[in-house]
Amino acid sequence: MTTDIIRKASIEELVAHRTRAIEAFAQAEAAIEAANAAAKRAAPSFQYAGGAQALASPSRSRFSCKSQAEEWRRGVDRDCWNNLLMASGLGALMGAKQKGEFQKLLEDNPPEFTVETAFATFADKMGNAGAIFNESVVNAFKSAPKGFKSNDSFHVGSRMILDYAVSHYMNHATWYSSSYGSQAIDIVRDLDRIMHQLDGKPFETDATQIASVAMREGKSECETEYFRFRWFRKSTMHVWFKRDDLVREMNRIIADHYGAVLGQAA
Repeated sequence: MTTDIIRKASIEELVAHRTRAIEAFAQAEAAIEAANAAAKRAAPSFQYAGGAQALASPSRSRFSCKSQAEEWRRGVDRDCWNNLLMASGLGALMGAKQKGEFQKLLEDNPPEFTVETAFATFADKMGNAGAIFNESVVNAFKSAPKGFKSNDSFHVGSRMILDYAVSHYMNHATWYSSSYGSQAIDIVRDLDRIMHQLDGKPFETDATQIASVAMREGKSECETEYFRFRWFRKSTMHVWFKRDDLVREMNRIIADHYGAVLGQAA
């Protein structure tokens, strides 16, 4: 995980870029307003054509310039927070549920991206990086199908079966497009991310992308570094874990959370 990105000097640089972007937008907005005003004086029938239309069209009458700039500011801040999340390495530690919760905080009115708020937020999160990752492991365990868990309910087994994971068209499979299909692909992506983290490797091309390529090629199975996949016309997918040592590490995290005692299944 990268620590340089959360140094105060690094955040100050990001905030400086943000400030310049917002100032440039305000200047551009003022310039477009002036350009359209001049054009209307030269040609009253001028229709706000081209790039000026987005910021200075007649439809903007129901919005003030201030609200337009504020909406743009929110978009910049939202992306700044997301950029820092991924650049810091925390994004790779978070599971689908945690990322969803983070995005929800940014939806309507994201916090202003300042040096103080960014540094305080991420310094705190980086200090709890281990707990954040462990929580993502437990969340993945909770969201996985019952067949993923062993009989004592506190251990990951060697295989899981995902229902409604794939659909077929002609001779090609795809990830199922329903809401449950999205859950299946999220489960696989989360588990792949966890395996990479436990193995100390960067999470770049995930297993779901590799499986998608195999599906497009008309195959019914494929392997990645950590998994073996096989999918069937009845929409199910079987997933086998290839690294028993990493499964044991995952089971230790789960057992610690539930206060369970690791037995031979670990």
